[in-house]
Amino acid sequence: MPWQTGFVFVGGDEVGPPFQTQFAMLWDDQCLYVAIRALEPEMGRLVTRAPRGSNDLFRDDRIEVSLCSEADRSHWRRLVVNPVGRALDFTYAEKKISVRQVMPEAAPWRCACSSRALGWEVALAIR
Repeated sequence: MPWQTGFVFVGGDEVGPPFQTQFAMLWDDQCLYVAIRALEPEMGRLVTRAPRGSNDLFRDDRIEVSLCSEADRSHWRRLVVNPVGRALDFTYAEKKISVRQVMPEAAPWRCACSSRALGWEVALAIR
C-alpha cells in the first residue's frame, strides 16, 4: 500500500512540521487496516503520562483516527492511541458522546505500537 503524507495544519494551508506523519490504508471483507508512521527525531521528549485505564490521553502525544460512515455525520468514531499503546475510543451517536479507554483486546478494533529511532508507528485493524 502506498504511503501518504503532506499534512497541513487545521484551518489553513501551511504545511506541517518538517517531520511529517505518514499513513497507508487498505481493506478486505473483515477489516479496514490503517498504518501510521509518526516521524519524530526526539523520541525521548514524547509525553505518555496517562495511566492505564484513564480517559485522559489528550495530554499525551497521540495519533487520532476519525471514522464516519454516515453522510450527515450523525454517527462517528474517534480512535486515539498513544506511543505506548494505550487506546481511547470515542463514539458519537445521535448527539451523545461515549468515551472510554479500551484495552486493545476488548475493543472492536485492534492496535499495535512500535518505536523506532526516529519515530513511532501504529497499526490498526478496524472491524
